[in-house]
Amino acid sequence: KEIIESNKIYYFEKYSITPVFRASLHAGTLIQGLIGEVKSEIKYHGDTMNTCARILGNTTEEHDYLISEYLLKKVDLPAIYKSSDLGSFELKGKQKKVNLHSLSTAPVNHL
Repeated sequence: KEIIESNKIYYFEKYSITPVFRASLHAGTLIQGLIGEVKSEIKYHGDTMNTCARILGNTTEEHDYLISEYLLKKVDLPAIYKSSDLGSFELKGKQKKVNLHSLSTAPVNHL
């Protein structure tokens, strides 16, 4: 993200657009398949991928890194990150609302 930000003028002058980086994090069961014989590639499928894609659709300029509460409860967030509860969201194709948190870099404490 920092590299994109530091080169945004270059990208705009060359491509007339500035790229953005957004991410969503979720956890669950996946189905992995190997597709193709000549040019094979690994594909992942399942409800977890769908949920993660739907979470990504809720990212904004202000909240560009989102993590599901389900995953947040399962991991120890490194000290360099902080999370902010954004509440429950209705995601397309989901019967239950999903609680989302925004991730950001925590302020550095200097000694």
